[in-house]
Amino acid sequence: MHLRNVSDQYDFDSLRVGIQPLISDFRGFVFNDTPFAIRLFGTRDNNRWQYNLAAFQRFEKDTNSGLNDVFTRLRSDYTLMANAYRQDWPVLGHTTQATVLYNINREGNQGPYYDNNGFIARPAVIGDGRRRNYEVAYLGLNGDGHFGRWNLTSSAYMALGNQSYDPVAQRPEHPGRFRRSRVVARFRLDPGTRNGAGRQRRPRPLRRAGQRLRCHLREPADCRLRHQLLDPPVDPLIGGGGLSLSGATACWVRCGPPRSRGSRTSSIRGCG
Repeated sequence: MHLRNVSDQYDFDSLRVGIQPLISDFRGFVFNDTPFAIRLFGTRDNNRWQYNLAAFQRFEKDTNSGLNDVFTRLRSDYTLMANAYRQDWPVLGHTTQATVLYNINREGNQGPYYDNNGFIARPAVIGDGRRRNYEVAYLGLNGDGHFGRWNLTSSAYMALGNQSYDPVAQRPEHPGRFRRSRVVARFRLDPGTRNGAGRQRRPRPLRRAGQRLRCHLREPADCRLRHQLLDPPVDPLIGGGGLSLSGATACWVRCGPPRSRGSRTSSIRGCG
């Protein structure tokens, strides 16, 4: 719903309510899903600034298709999100984004949840398997664009929060501050050059550090991850995939139930 125009350049404010796609940053590094949401968004300064303010609650997922199961009640998993984009900053052709997400999970007050195949999804079958609640805030700074001939995509996040119970340590835990960063760059050759004839080199990760941050719901919007001919297989440990080391679109090792049905944080040390 269009609310108003705020300038002669048709900067606007709009409101959207319902099931809608939401992505936390350029590549879906922390969150990428289609929840039920209330979202206020718009532009300023001749579209140089863009913003989103959203509150959303997630659906249960169909076990086999991964699609929203709209015939079940919404999960007790709530998120507030705010982000802002600045085009052509700090240089022309580069967009910078700052984002904040606050995730509140109260599924520890409910009983165990089993997927359609009869495997337990919540709580995760690790430690003593006790249910838990948690609150986590994600602070992120992201960029996408180019500096001269270098195309650059970057993300850096920090998480702050606490959980009511750690099933491995068997006590309440304050996660403190964890960092996760990713930078991908590629060099762009001009058309007609001797070695490239206008082609771009394959993107190469320059840095990937701070693997201890657990993402909210990550589905990387990266062609190398989402459109591979052979997706990386799930490595089941317990219950035929109820607890695994990796997921179909995972770009690093993690340990826990599938992200679409399990909790966002993990208590396994040494796994992302």
